[in-house]
Order: sequence, then C-alpha cells, then structure tokens
Amino acid sequence: MVIFVEVALQKHSHAITSDIVEKPYLIFPKIRADPSFRYLPNATAIDAAAVGIFWYLAYSQALGLNPGIVEALILGMSIWLVYLGDRWLDVRVRHWVDMPTYRHRFVARWRRTLFLFWICILGLNVGLAFFQLTKPQLLAGLVVLSASILYTVGIQKQLAWLIPKEGQIALIFSAGIGLFFVGRPMPLGDVIDLGLGLACFSLVCFANCGLIARWEVSIDEQLERRSIARSIGDRANQLRVLAWIALIACTISGMFFQPIWWLAIYTALLLAVDRYRFPANLEDRRALADGLLALLGLLAWIFT
Repeated sequence: MVIFVEVALQKHSHAITSDIVEKPYLIFPKIRADPSFRYLPNATAIDAAAVGIFWYLAYSQALGLNPGIVEALILGMSIWLVYLGDRWLDVRVRHWVDMPTYRHRFVARWRRTLFLFWICILGLNVGLAFFQLTKPQLLAGLVVLSASILYTVGIQKQLAWLIPKEGQIALIFSAGIGLFFVGRPMPLGDVIDLGLGLACFSLVCFANCGLIARWEVSIDEQLERRSIARSIGDRANQLRVLAWIALIACTISGMFFQPIWWLAIYTALLLAVDRYRFPANLEDRRALADGLLALLGLLAWIFT
C-alpha cells in the first residue's frame, strides 16, 4: 500500500507542483481562491472610500451642515488613491501568483490598467480640489497629503515610526474627514462635538486595523510588512483591549453626539467577529469588518 502511494505521488508530482505554482493560495488554506465579486469592494479599496464618504456625510448631517457632494467625492477619491497606491507599491515587483490574498493578486494582475486609472483619478481629484475647496481646506489637505506620503514611505521602506502603522492609518483617516470642516462657521458646541466624533472614529479605526493585523500576521510576514501584531508577538491577543476601549468611549460619547452611537454598535459587532472568528476565511472576515464600518456609516447618515 505504501509503495502504491509513493508511485502515485511520483506520477502526479508534476501536476501537484504546477498547481501550487499557479495557485499559491493552496498553501494558505484560510485564503479563498475563488475570485468572487464580493471581494471586489475590498480588493479595489472602494469599501475604504465608502467608509470615509458615509461618515463625513453622517457627521455633516448631525451638525446641521449641508454636506457637499463634490467634497464627499474628493474625500472618497483621496482615500482610494492612498489605499490603492499603497497596495500597488506592495505588488509592483512581484508576480501576481506570488500574492497570498485575492486583493493583492487582483492589483498585481491588473497593475498596468489600475496604474493608468489611478493617474486619471489623481488628475480629476486634484482638479476638483483646486477649483472646489476653500484655501483653508486646501492647506489642511496639504498637511494630510504630507502625512499620507510619510506613511507610504515608512511602510515601503520598513521605517520604524513612533506610532504604529495602524495608528497612522486611523489618524490620517480622521484628519481626512475633518479637513472638510475646516473654515466652515460652527458654534463652539458643534466644534467640540465634531472633535469628539473624529476622536472616536480614529479610535475605532485603530481597533479595526489592530484586529485585522492580528488576523493577518502570516500575510504581513510574507509581504515583509510591519504591523502592530508582529511587533508585539505573543501578546497580539491584547489588541482586543483596543476594541473594548473604543466600545466604552463610543458608548459614553454617543450621549453627546448621536452618530457615535453607530460607532459603538460597529465596535460591538467587530468584537463579536473577532471573538467567534467569523467567518473562518480571513478574506471574508476582513471584507466583513471593513464593509460593516461602511454600512454603519451609511445607517448613521440615514437615521441621524
């Protein structure tokens, strides 16, 4: 029996090796091979753009301000440019079959097309920002842009910043939303509410990124990327504390600024996803975590 198995393995070893070369995700059992359409929002970073747009609209409506559609588009395109640009740099010198996740395989496989599209969106975004934003907003935008460039350089060059990359993402995300309120006349109470909302949003984003980093330690190792989970090693389970802190902070702060209640609901759902490791597939879990943040932002906008 043993001899028969050995002969069968030798006979089909070339086919097995070819499968692994063509489909490297076979050695990552928690990474789904099926290029399902449900992964496209996450693979194309559209979900990240949706998060920024919906929470900007929710905060604007809660403050009684007229949310500018053009401003929302500029924000969404800016987030998309940073996310997809960073991912494009991750895969620029790698073959798509070497990528451990569908989102990286997608960008690597379509890198030239996406690069041209990225250039077009960049030109459109710069043009809209130049003609539609106020001078204070443009200056604030340059600060956020500088922070985004520093973040990207730090990630690609493996630089050890004082703040972990997950914290940098949270701060840049919140600052990106906040810059569109710069220069708009608001009473002091609304300014305090907005600051509280942005602080809670940043904390929730930090928790989101921290837990995702814990789920994707093996992926970050293969891509040779720094993460807070890799930095703390065996203590990565303690990253759940970030989500609990965010949940408590949002629950209390929601009494003062209504949209924050929806952040509290999201954080509770995120903790449940992490606690029960649902879905078991890592790509499904990441897509769910990011998609829920966009969905709760949409609900906060609709029901505020």
